[in-house]
Amino acid sequence: MLRLPVGQSASIKSIEPVGSLEARKTKSGAIIFNWRYTHENKAQRVSIGVFDPHAPKNRRLQSDNGGYSLAAAAEKAQAMAVRHHDSVTSGGVPYYQLILEDVARTKAARVEAHAME
Repeated sequence: MLRLPVGQSASIKSIEPVGSLEARKTKSGAIIFNWRYTHENKAQRVSIGVFDPHAPKNRRLQSDNGGYSLAAAAEKAQAMAVRHHDSVTSGGVPYYQLILEDVARTKAARVEAHAME
């Protein structure tokens, strides 16, 4: 993974129930993890975070500096995949739509809390 050419992406592992974990090396040399899946014949990528070679190799979600080990990135991708799959199979919306809804709810709650002050 560290030998990945700049600007290139590589599939790291398959994620159940849908998608795959990918890594992409940026111009700065950072490796970014993405969860990639297909919805309605369109590929979607959702950023997980930056690879941290010093992160614990266990499934702890993030290292102290916010980076991810391979195992932690795979676990986060799996959580995203399950949420997407559960939503879509129950007639809901795809993952990226769920994220937009989460952001909108958070903003609304902040505005409401600020208005009550």
